[in-house]
Amino acid sequence: MSNAVEKNNWIESQGLANASVDAITKLIHERKVSCEELVHHYFDTIEKQQSLNTFISTDKASAIQQAQYWDKYLLSGKPCPALMGILIAVKDNIHVAGFSNSAGTPALADFKPQSSAPIIQKLIDHGAIIVGKT
Repeated sequence: MSNAVEKNNWIESQGLANASVDAITKLIHERKVSCEELVHHYFDTIEKQQSLNTFISTDKASAIQQAQYWDKYLLSGKPCPALMGILIAVKDNIHVAGFSNSAGTPALADFKPQSSAPIIQKLIDHGAIIVGKT
C-alpha cells in the first residue's frame, strides 16, 4: 500500500467530514496532516459525488496552490491562522477572483471578477482555501 493511500485512510479515520474548524486546524498545526493532503482528500470526495451536482465550478489546481502556500507558511515557523486549511465553497453570487460569477445565470457565465468580495478576502487572509462555487 502506498504512503498516499495510507495517509488518505488515516485522514478518513479522523472523521474529518464532520470535524470542526478547531479540530482540523489543530491537526494542521500539529503537522499530523498538511493543507495539501486535505485538499486532495476533499477533492477525492467531491469527485466521487459529482452526481449530486452541488458545484457550478471547482478549481483543484488553485486549491492545491493555496494549500502549498499555507503549508510553507506554517513550516516557516509563523503562527497558524484561524482558518488555515479549511476548505470553503462559495455561493455563486459572491465574487471570488479567478472564478466565474454567474449567480446561476447563463448570461453571466463568462463574468470573472478581478477581485474577491471583502468577506471572501478575509477568509482567504485567515487561511481558508476556496475550492469552488456552488
